[in-house]
Amino acid sequence: MIKHALVLFFTFLIALTSDATTGCGQVIYGNRRAPLKMTEYASPTCVICSQFSETIFPELHRDYIKTGKAMLTVINLPFNAIDLKACVLVSHSPNPQKFNTFVYQHQKEWLFSKDPLKQLGVLLEKQGMSHKQIKKALKNREIEDRIIKQRLIEEQKQNIQAIPLIIIGQKRIVGLMPWDKLKLVIEEALQHIKRGNPLETFGQNDENKKDTRTTSAPKKRDRA
Repeated sequence: MIKHALVLFFTFLIALTSDATTGCGQVIYGNRRAPLKMTEYASPTCVICSQFSETIFPELHRDYIKTGKAMLTVINLPFNAIDLKACVLVSHSPNPQKFNTFVYQHQKEWLFSKDPLKQLGVLLEKQGMSHKQIKKALKNREIEDRIIKQRLIEEQKQNIQAIPLIIIGQKRIVGLMPWDKLKLVIEEALQHIKRGNPLETFGQNDENKKDTRTTSAPKKRDRA
């Protein structure tokens, strides 16, 4: 009994400190014990989300995630059938972090092809995902339902009107904020924490707590 309890305890600890995924629609980058927690709401077919992954994420990863200062949780919200299938493929992949990044950073190579899902499958196979894994993922209706349910919960909880949406404490950033400006926000948040304030109160004095729009973020699209 004690041995079983210890196994469960250490399994919990491993999950707590893991850099892997949590939930079928979420991908976590960084250490869960990092002082700064950031959340990005995105969608695989969102062009601006792809731009964020290509241009901003590498800087964020190098300066804050890799150094243990920040953890980024990417919550994939499917708003059409292609989004949904892409989210399921990431969930079934052998390395969700790697494959989630690949899906966004190589969006142009699959999204604008004649058959986006087929082309995405071809690209993911070249990255190490087996044909069997891809076929199994595309038939998994249970995970599809869970991802859609998660999207609906997140939409209601965060009142998401457009993506990409980045949330740091109570600060909401919609669209593609240039790295130099986003870095200032991150540094302000870290200083806020360093002064002994909880992250949850960061940005609470923003005017009416409105979204900080940086570019013309796409509106939510047709539901999956």
